[in-house]
Parts: sequence; structure tokens; C-alpha cells
Amino acid sequence: MAVVAFARHFGCPFCLELAAQLNRDLLPQLKELDVKLFLVGIGPRENALKMVESSGFPAEFLFGDNDGECYKALDTYEGLGRTFLNMKSTTVLMERFFKD
Repeated sequence: MAVVAFARHFGCPFCLELAAQLNRDLLPQLKELDVKLFLVGIGPRENALKMVESSGFPAEFLFGDNDGECYKALDTYEGLGRTFLNMKSTTVLMERFFKD
């Protein structure tokens, strides 16, 4: 069994936070249940490895979708306004900024 999470792209600060949270909070719980956790992001492997360095998310469970073909096939949301500039994203970022 596996859980697959999707990030916007490897340079996104929200996606870096997502990777750090998944690594810190969810990955240990899933390991106990023998469930794998994969994270997919848009961009080349080199950028994915930068995310690994910053977030601690295991490289072997991080996959890059260079051209966003997987995202297109899944008909995911696109656009800055829908994915980045919304109240929920802003609130989470501010909470994390002031917490840490």
C-alpha cells in the first residue's frame, strides 16, 4: 500500500514545507503501518535533490515530473491564484513563519 502526495514544483516554498511536514509528521506513522509515502513534484531531479537537502524527505521516495505530464493527466489545478495566492495558503505560511 502507498500514499502519493503531489507538490506544485520543487522550487515552491509551500512545497518545501509540505515535504518537511510529510517527512516529520506522516512518514514515521506510515512506516509503522508498512505503508510507503511518495512525493511527486514538477521539475528535474537536480531540483528535487535540493528539496531533499532542505526538507529531509527521503530521495528514494521523491519523483520528478519534468514536463508536468502527470499533473495534466490528473487534471490538477493550475495557476498562481488557485494554488498559491489564496487565503488558506497565506494563513498556513504565516502560522509557520511565526511559529518557527
